[in-house]
Amino acid sequence: MRLNKKAGMQISINTIIILILAIAILGVGLNFIKNMLDPTFEQINQINEKLKDEMITELRESNDRFTLRIEDKEMKKNEKSKLYFAIKNELQDVDGGTEFGINFGCISAASSEANPEGDISFEFIDLTEELKEDEIEVGAVKIIINPSAKSTMYRCKSVVIEDGTSEDPPALDEDEPYASKSFIITVK
Repeated sequence: MRLNKKAGMQISINTIIILILAIAILGVGLNFIKNMLDPTFEQINQINEKLKDEMITELRESNDRFTLRIEDKEMKKNEKSKLYFAIKNELQDVDGGTEFGINFGCISAASSEANPEGDISFEFIDLTEELKEDEIEVGAVKIIINPSAKSTMYRCKSVVIEDGTSEDPPALDEDEPYASKSFIITVK
């Protein structure tokens, strides 16, 4: 009996040592992966900052009030994508600045079976900060393709209005927007 207790104790000690070694190796492996990915994430952040800086420079040098980093975009069903936009305040300062309301949406599709409002959705903050005259704000909008979206071309639109104090985003068919842009999203 004594031999079995000693063997059982030896197996338990070996199991504990193996478990400790496995946890240590896992920790070293995770730290290695983190160190490998940190520069990649830093590069992504630098690219995003560079893109924002380019948009600000582009908007300052142009006569546009609003710009998007999109012309035509191809996306797959159930795909998500980020789109950057920039707004420049060309209005005289009134009470410290102007808030702009913004809206994104799809207004038509090439296929009559498609549902532009339901097939593609947009997530964004629909109100800018108060912008002083000639100040520019860069924002982002997430484009989300519904899994049941029809494979076709969608005409989408963004609208910016001067008075962003309304609780609702501006209508896509706004009569006199501050700025607007149309773009095409093709769902594959």
